Amino acid sequence: MLRLHMLKDKNDIIYNACVVALATALALNLIITGIPAKIFYIVSYISVIFTIRHFLKEKKTGSKLFTFFLISIFLVGLVRVSWALYFNDVYYVDVRENYLLSGKRALLATFVIFWLYTERFRAHRLTLNIASALLIISLFITCFIGYYEYMESGRIKLTADAATTSSYLITVIGFATLWTLIQGCQSQLRSIALCLLSSALMLFLLALTETRSAILSIPVFLFIFFAVFFRKVNKKVRIGLMVCFLTALIATPFFAQDRMKEIAANIQSYHHDNSTSIGARFSIWKGGWYSTTLDFLGQSPDSRTEKARLYIEKYEKSNPEAYNNVKYNLHNELLEVFSLQGIAGLITLLSFYIIGLIIGLRGIKDKTNGVFFIIAPVIMMGLTDSVLIQANTVMVVCISAGLAFIWLPSEKKPLRSPGDISVI
Repeated sequence: MLRLHMLKDKNDIIYNACVVALATALALNLIITGIPAKIFYIVSYISVIFTIRHFLKEKKTGSKLFTFFLISIFLVGLVRVSWALYFNDVYYVDVRENYLLSGKRALLATFVIFWLYTERFRAHRLTLNIASALLIISLFITCFIGYYEYMESGRIKLTADAATTSSYLITVIGFATLWTLIQGCQSQLRSIALCLLSSALMLFLLALTETRSAILSIPVFLFIFFAVFFRKVNKKVRIGLMVCFLTALIATPFFAQDRMKEIAANIQSYHHDNSTSIGARFSIWKGGWYSTTLDFLGQSPDSRTEKARLYIEKYEKSNPEAYNNVKYNLHNELLEVFSLQGIAGLITLLSFYIIGLIIGLRGIKDKTNGVFFIIAPVIMMGLTDSVLIQANTVMVVCISAGLAFIWLPSEKKPLRSPGDISVI
């Protein structure tokens, strides 16, 4: 009995250490490169071992919906890896390499998410408090770094390849921070105060990226988050929260007012000047749709780029911005994946979206996971950009989704055994 007790304690220590490690990977992601990925790989290899161990002992995967969610992530990764290996001889090698690496990380992430979910009864409140502290401190540090970068060069990129990519990372990491906070804090007032602080830091960083889709949509998701998890607070606190969100809705776009004004101006000038930011997107979408193929595994990035450019030359006045940028991505997640990875890519991505939303909405209803606030913003921002093309972004989304499955129930609904967590 003593040996079994010791073994259980060791497993608890490993689990909680890995939760802190994943939070550290998220905390460092906007500050430095390299180390977050190494942490993820270490935890993923540990997750593989414990997943095998779980199946040997339990032979259970959890609820059917959770199983489908894992399968959708696994298939997204499998299609990406298969596509990259099939089209291995290409000129636009960066596109192929990004999808190959993101696919590998998606495959590994299924083990991480499975382990975090099926053994979340091991999670300790102290662990989530440490994770929350790391994430909040990193947001503070990132704000200072971002501010100085903004003063020197304008729109911030931080560790990402572009300001838009940076905004997606900030959003996902921000909501992962909020979820760990409400799970770790036992005091509701303290939880509200820290969540408001984290939200303010997140919105400040988003304003520095000047990414319009994030600036316009994320305050709405934050409002939904607070409305769901803090709806039973007293009237004075609710009024205070409403004032905070109205301020955020007004102030955040103000920081990027020049970019906001560009939207209307670009649309108005589209017919006689389509080389603007918005005009280029229209041209890219049209060229991208023209380039699509109904092949099961799609086509190479070289073929996609050639077809899209032919369309842009013929029908879009050789739009220079669109002509140049179409080689990278099509600024729409579904169109991007469909144009490259064909029917297989489209079906697997849609499955990930749909199942992720369903499992997230159930989590909102029962307050048992925060997956909705990871998946829904990714879908929303994917309407105007290719969010999941970068391997680092895929890793951050998967880590955040895994952490969002960790739920510490109230004393009224305790978890008594691993079997009690099979239903979402």
